[in-house]
Amino acid sequence: MSGTQTTALLALAEARAAAAAAAALGPPTWAVLVLSAGWTVIGGNTPRIALDGAGFVHLQGRVQGDGTGPLVALIPAGLEPAQDQLIGVFATDVGTTPLFANLQIATSGAMQTSAPTNAAILALDGVTWSIFI
Repeated sequence: MSGTQTTALLALAEARAAAAAAAALGPPTWAVLVLSAGWTVIGGNTPRIALDGAGFVHLQGRVQGDGTGPLVALIPAGLEPAQDQLIGVFATDVGTTPLFANLQIATSGAMQTSAPTNAAILALDGVTWSIFI
């Protein structure tokens, strides 16, 4: 076995051990994400936020803007990313035309979108970032 293969196997073993340790901590505890003015919950899909045992923050839910502005929410202290994040999300305008929007999560905790805020619906499911990287 070459040195590169050995290194790859060690990295895989370490990743599996880290995943097992995170899983041993149990499922993350979800909290409701408080929305900024002008943003509301859509279809009972309340936006929620959770931190898992490996240091990854997860979002879920759907929100709609009324044109007030691009600031969707402020991420609670301790859950902000270590570096600004720009994440692609699915969006629609009034639920009919599919759009692709950017969701920017700043180290300050400000979560903003590039989607047109007038009736834009954003899907937050699957948005994830690390608090360490």
